[in-house]
Amino acid sequence: MPCVSALRYKESGLRKRARWEQVWELQRSEDRTGEALGIPLPPKFSAQDFRSAAYWSPEAACCGSLMDSAGTTWLPGGHAEPVKEATGRLERG
Repeated sequence: MPCVSALRYKESGLRKRARWEQVWELQRSEDRTGEALGIPLPPKFSAQDFRSAAYWSPEAACCGSLMDSAGTTWLPGGHAEPVKEATGRLERG
């Protein structure tokens, strides 16, 4: 899987990725300040957001963590970590 977003995502995926990056920045701000910002959930990815269907599979998680629809974070090397949803944020569980 390419680690450069423009090679990995179609236009719809690039827009969703940008929204995810905004959410991550807001979460970092919450962590720094301790102030709850009421961060909205970002849009979910689908296979149609990727330039190749192979990039959507958990086995393709070579460039950071990816989360599948079952709520598992797939880390490089094929390791998985369960994730739970709480207060509108995804948190490791």
